[in-house]
Amino acid sequence: LILFMMPLVFALLVGRTFCGSVCPLGAIQDLVVFRPKTVPAPLDHALRIVPMAYLGVAVLLAAAGSQFVICRYDPFVGLFRFSGPLTPMILGAALLAIGLFVARPYCRYLCPYGAILNGCSRLARWRVSVTPDRCVQCKLCENACPFDAIESPSGDLPPASRRSRGIELGIVLALLPVFAAAGGYTLSRLAGPLSLTHPAASTARQIERENRGWTKETTDASDAFRATGQPTRELYDRAESVRGFLADGGWIVGGILGALFALKLAAIVRRVRREDYEPDRGRCLSCGRCFDFCPVEI
Repeated sequence: LILFMMPLVFALLVGRTFCGSVCPLGAIQDLVVFRPKTVPAPLDHALRIVPMAYLGVAVLLAAAGSQFVICRYDPFVGLFRFSGPLTPMILGAALLAIGLFVARPYCRYLCPYGAILNGCSRLARWRVSVTPDRCVQCKLCENACPFDAIESPSGDLPPASRRSRGIELGIVLALLPVFAAAGGYTLSRLAGPLSLTHPAASTARQIERENRGWTKETTDASDAFRATGQPTRELYDRAESVRGFLADGGWIVGGILGALFALKLAAIVRRVRREDYEPDRGRCLSCGRCFDFCPVEI
């Protein structure tokens, strides 16, 4: 618990220093960066929703006692151990291949712990920043950042454009409850498939298939259950309880994710006026590359 909380405390103080200086999963991705490309803004915004969704589903499954999917499907642990399930190993190799041209794809678009650090670092008291009175706006920091975390200066919008964006922002905020309801409904409807990650639900499904004659092959789990002599009704009730928990939790987690999606759209529509280059608080990984390239060492 201490190891889990320490990077979050540091993120609240000085930003995502854990990602830039400590995390071994980030280090192995840094080794393969060959020629990082800028990810198109619409795709970047869409992909940044994935870690939050992954985190929400993982917490929901853990609360239901199903499994810890973050640990089970971590794409790089198997590489460090030189062993592991084939699927995560293939995923890790694919991410490293993508990492040749998209810097740290796992950290930016999949890591659930990174989603928490992103939120904490936005509240950081001290963080990577550009000193306005010394910046010569040479763009070297923007070009040096492989994570597209440096926001460039933006001029004023024409009055007509400001009004249009204001209307769009109002529409998105008005639809926030709709997005929340849609997210909750969608995730609650996935309670059935998600429940199969729980041992009781998966065993109940196997027992039902065997009893109905849909399969003649048994599994270790179904054989072990039959050996206990417990009535199948108890197993079915337990499986139904798990599905009910996931359905109720799906409304909560999905609602939060839907609301976050609406807020993300609102942030895209709302244009913040910037007169200087500014590192994005959440996306900046505190790697220091911008400092290395800055000609005036700001």
